[in-house]
Amino acid sequence: MARRQIEMVWRCSSCGHQNLGRHALCQRCGNPKDASEVYEMPGATSAAPSVTDPALLRMAEAGANWQCSFCGSHQRRYDGACANCGAAQADGRAAQANGRAAGSDVGPLGLAGALPTQPKDSRRSLGLLAFALLGLFMTCSCCWVTGLVGSGGVPARVDTTTQKTRFIAEVIGREWSRELAIDRYQRAAHEGFADAIPADAVEREALGQRHHHDEQVPDGFTTEHYTERVQSGTETEFYTERVQCGQTCVPRPQQCQEVCTPNGNGFATCEDHCTGGGEDCSPRYCDEQRTRQVPRYVDEPRTRQVPRFRSEPRLAEWYRYVVWEWLPDRAARTHGSEGEAPRWPTEDELRTTRELGEGERERERRSETYVVRLRVPTRELVLRPATEAEFAAHPLGARYHVLLAPDGSFRVEGPARDAH
Repeated sequence: MARRQIEMVWRCSSCGHQNLGRHALCQRCGNPKDASEVYEMPGATSAAPSVTDPALLRMAEAGANWQCSFCGSHQRRYDGACANCGAAQADGRAAQANGRAAGSDVGPLGLAGALPTQPKDSRRSLGLLAFALLGLFMTCSCCWVTGLVGSGGVPARVDTTTQKTRFIAEVIGREWSRELAIDRYQRAAHEGFADAIPADAVEREALGQRHHHDEQVPDGFTTEHYTERVQSGTETEFYTERVQCGQTCVPRPQQCQEVCTPNGNGFATCEDHCTGGGEDCSPRYCDEQRTRQVPRYVDEPRTRQVPRFRSEPRLAEWYRYVVWEWLPDRAARTHGSEGEAPRWPTEDELRTTRELGEGERERERRSETYVVRLRVPTRELVLRPATEAEFAAHPLGARYHVLLAPDGSFRVEGPARDAH
């Protein structure tokens, strides 16, 4: 690492003359240097000449100056007494190693070129906020008014949170239907194998043997020929293996910069600080031919005996039997629209000429369906009440608030008594 000494300068606060660092007195007015007059680096330290004179080198390497406590002047470290007033060095104090790099300009807060921020105008910000809120209100109002009247003059409104549309729907049609079915518990004849006959079956009658299933039975053996792969010695195999065979190195560039540090005595010590250097290496790989012994296989013929099967039919007895069960016997249906009250089929409509036999009985099954048709501007909706009371609660011409979803589903929210 290169090391050298350079000479700094200081400016006289009395006459403004720039003096070399070697001088303790101003070369123009003769006033001694004091603590307020700092040493300054040359404009370009790399271009500053190195100190080679033995006397100047002794002065540069002697250490920081000391300051006289009586007159305030700076004195060399090897001076035993003040050259200005004669005071002894033991009565003085160490001078500050004041020196600054040329060209630096840092403010009192340590920030170069920092500017104070300009406060914002709070009244202007409030005005912009009020204008934005007014524009949002007018936009929402326009959307509300546009969606308030649907096609056909029927009031409609879009719920922007769910994308569902509210309509006023009118009942334009009503339909109903009722069905009364009679089941009879009676004897019923069936046929099947014994394993399918219920436990309560009566009047079982055998009808002879029928095919029940096929069974696989052994029928000797068959010789099967096949090939088996077996090992038969070894053989030499040649292959290529990638192995490390040295390394590849690339020089790393070195960068050096001279750094000068004030000595506190009008001189500065400059040294080269270097980074980088050396080299970056990575492994290098090569392909090498290798051999190895691997097993050798051959195919050998083999035989084996495998069982053989044949399919034989199996017969079982087929039966006719009788069981008691509920079977549909007869049914009647009534239906109507607006102006006809829902009713069930009468006994005459369900009358039968076949009397109940011994042990027979009957039961009823009732079902009813109600349909209410609603009209909205965009389509026709169908409402299906579950009971007659709900059906009666939707008379012809009644109007309701309906919430219609984009997928076609809807919900009746209540009567629209105030709709015009």
